[in-house]
Amino acid sequence: AIAAGVEAVVVLSTLWVYGFPESAAELDESAPYRPHGGAYAESKAAMEQWCLERAKSSGSTRLVILNPGNVYGPWGFAYTRLPLDLAAEGTFAFVDNREALCHYNHVDNLVDAITASCLTTAAHGQRFIIADGRCTWREFLTPLLGEQATAIPSMSKAELAAQEPPPGRLVEVVRAALGSAEVRRAAGSGPMIRSLRNLARRVLRARPAVPRPAPAAQPSAAPAHKPVPAWLADLYPRISTRFTAAKAERVLGWRP
Repeated sequence: AIAAGVEAVVVLSTLWVYGFPESAAELDESAPYRPHGGAYAESKAAMEQWCLERAKSSGSTRLVILNPGNVYGPWGFAYTRLPLDLAAEGTFAFVDNREALCHYNHVDNLVDAITASCLTTAAHGQRFIIADGRCTWREFLTPLLGEQATAIPSMSKAELAAQEPPPGRLVEVVRAALGSAEVRRAAGSGPMIRSLRNLARRVLRARPAVPRPAPAAQPSAAPAHKPVPAWLADLYPRISTRFTAAKAERVLGWRP
């Protein structure tokens, strides 16, 4: 882009590069890097640092970094469609909902921030926290989930982990992989996810059948409880950190 003389490049990072330290004050862009979330946040932090250094020698091309919160809106997955799908299956829970904060972004507001970053010359070589506001995960997701929300339990991270099935079964590995937000991010597209599902079906069908004795008759009982996936605690983490988007308002003129 620099070689082609592009006027501005806006790079989307994440709030997760700051981590979620305990702090009585609001955190802004001066906070140090404390990536939270494994390779996803660590690679975003490395990308940011490279781009900010490159901005010092990018000529007429402006480079701007944005740190959005949890993006939701039409066709959204992790913070829009996924909670509904899991709730319909009976496998969703609020994670420490009385304390865990969500910094949310509607996709339209994020697009406005991208546009403002392109058009603001003073934004060059800087990064900006972008968040419409904050509330608890329960407050954020209840309007989306509707009447289902009242029946959804609240669980701690330890309680979620205790529900995980024992490792080793291929079918559980496949299901966990296809349900993983990190796998979905890495796959990056619907066709790739469908390809993974098709591959999983072929692998599972190819396993040799093992004769099993007929089960003894059992009295009818309620269906077994479906475990709530432990990775919900990573996707909807328990945090108390409060971030501020005041710099974006001041420099970019952006307001949600």
